[in-house]
Amino acid sequence: KLGVMSEESSILAQKVFLPAESILDAKPYLGFDYITPDDDRVLRHQPMAVNYDGYYYPSLPLMAAAVYLNVTPDMIKIVEGKQVSVGNDFQLPINKNGDFIINFYKDNPFRKFSAGQILGDGFNFANFKGKAVIVSIEDFSNTEYFRTPVNEETPKHLISASVISNIINREIVVFGFRSTMLNLLGLLLLGGLCAFLLPQIQLLYRLISLGIGLFILVRVTDLWC
Repeated sequence: KLGVMSEESSILAQKVFLPAESILDAKPYLGFDYITPDDDRVLRHQPMAVNYDGYYYPSLPLMAAAVYLNVTPDMIKIVEGKQVSVGNDFQLPINKNGDFIINFYKDNPFRKFSAGQILGDGFNFANFKGKAVIVSIEDFSNTEYFRTPVNEETPKHLISASVISNIINREIVVFGFRSTMLNLLGLLLLGGLCAFLLPQIQLLYRLISLGIGLFILVRVTDLWC
């Protein structure tokens, strides 16, 4: 019971594909695996919930991070258009469509091991201790790649890893009404000063004042965002 949502604020699935029966026999926690780019073909977000047959299900990265944080499925709650509560003291911001904005990493921070390394002699399984592990195929003929704000081609499993890491490490991107209003007020204030103060001073000082004002506006905007 993830919470109350409308069909317009989440993905509506018509059909699901389950893992192999040998995996289902272990009664694992399951999550859906689905992402889609924006209209400009750049991937920026991860849907947090899907509606299937009248019930809501969490995304695979959300469930994986919750398991890592010892949060059971009944401790995950969604507030439509606002947040996902992961346990009692951690909230993930979501937009009106139930999407979480991904904080992508410019450099890949994740360690990678091949199946050959793991199955070979002498592999140190302590490498996995205390870690969230993603098992995936990395092959150009079988792997989906997406354009992201930091990379032209990012494999799907690295996108899931980024979301899981964002949640575990609380590396959250927040775009809110508050910062938008503060930016607007800043622009209005600067516009007022330009309209009433600058005409009263000499051209040289006018240009200097305008440059200083623009520099301050950019710096303050960076702090608000």
